[in-house]
Amino acid sequence: MYCLFVSHCVLAQCVMAEGRVKTHPSMVEPVVRFCLENSVNIMQMPCPETRHAGLERQPRGKGWYEAHGLRSSAAAIAEGQAEYMGQLVASGSTILGVAAIEFSPACAVHYLNRGSRIVPGTGIYIEELRRALLEHDLDVPIVGISPRWPAKAKKDLTALLPAVVS
Repeated sequence: MYCLFVSHCVLAQCVMAEGRVKTHPSMVEPVVRFCLENSVNIMQMPCPETRHAGLERQPRGKGWYEAHGLRSSAAAIAEGQAEYMGQLVASGSTILGVAAIEFSPACAVHYLNRGSRIVPGTGIYIEELRRALLEHDLDVPIVGISPRWPAKAKKDLTALLPAVVS
């Protein structure tokens, strides 16, 4: 069985910070379509920002979340997810990867928002998840997904398949 772990807002855009433009009203369609077309289980990870700052929160940057304690919350979630991935692998499942949302102060893989600019950077949760995966000896690729770039999402997700399909 194949599993793809996804940022919470991939399946539930309603958890995004207030005022954020939501390209998809409910879920990020290219990710869901990829999973349906390839018989991949969708494993929704908890949202570190929502757990830490609530649903009705204003958009904040990585620096604000860092100063307000998100790292410890993110580390705890990451540890739990890495442990869960290890259990799935031990039971015979294959973790294809993690699809995380770009521009998020928690889940960005390559790009963060800084005011009106996009800058290179990684979110707090993804940093902690990488650390936890390393500690659990799990080699799990993490891809950055943006609803703004559906073709890139499809390409990046499809690239996860050849590693397990011969």
